[in-house]
Amino acid sequence: METFYYYERSELHLSNKKLGCSESAYEKLEKKGKISEERLDLLYYLQRYRALTLPMVETISGRGREELREDLMALTEYGLVIKQFYKYMDETVEERSVTFYCTSAKLPGSVTLSDKKHDFLWQPDLPIEKAMSILAFNQFHLALMNNVPKKVIQAQLQFYIRNDIVDGRYKLKGKKLHLGYSLLFVHAVRDFANQNTEIAQLIERVRHSCMMDGEKAPWFILICENKLQCAYIEKKIKGNPETRDVLVYYLLDTDFSYDENPLLYLQRFRFEDSETRIKTEFFKVEAWY
Repeated sequence: METFYYYERSELHLSNKKLGCSESAYEKLEKKGKISEERLDLLYYLQRYRALTLPMVETISGRGREELREDLMALTEYGLVIKQFYKYMDETVEERSVTFYCTSAKLPGSVTLSDKKHDFLWQPDLPIEKAMSILAFNQFHLALMNNVPKKVIQAQLQFYIRNDIVDGRYKLKGKKLHLGYSLLFVHAVRDFANQNTEIAQLIERVRHSCMMDGEKAPWFILICENKLQCAYIEKKIKGNPETRDVLVYYLLDTDFSYDENPLLYLQRFRFEDSETRIKTEFFKVEAWY
């Protein structure tokens, strides 16, 4: 699978000529037959998942890539979809992120796609760590939902718990699980600056809120770029008395594909003696259903 790298000094580049669509312009598109059900579906997917690459849209919709590319190009031309990527220059080497899509923040009022209270709105200053973490999480979520029966899993995207937001909350159900279910939170981490303090604090607050609400003690999966990032985060979590006993596992983007259950590729990483050697432990979630 693709790794959605975080580049510290990067700039957002847009492929759009229009960053929005007025009500009158949208009405004209409708009259001309330019807004098909398939194109409305694409707008719904983008609003639900916040940011998607072309392979992700292909996985969700089941449609052919070239047909999807044509529809996304049209929606970009109309200003209903934002097509973008990040560019990063390191000395003489130019790097760029994957191209991805979001719904415009200036959708016509007549386009009602969902009734979610907190819909994601694209912004021209969208930070790369935010965008890349969204894409990393969506890659995990789509792979998981493609390979686990829906009857044994409940999924909630962008889960709000008190004042915190976690990328995903899952309730795994099955006879093999203690008390019939297991509570799992998944969060993607792309910028691990500030000594990983923020992610350790998030885990602490989410766990505390669950226990206060009478829920089972949750466990966590953090989706990271590489082993070094995982080991630094693990050091911070284990160094906090409030989180050292929490079950936290790690998943790397490249370890699974869309036709595999990512829960079969969970690992633990920690430094051995110094910060130069990393010990890896594999953890496998057995088929619980």
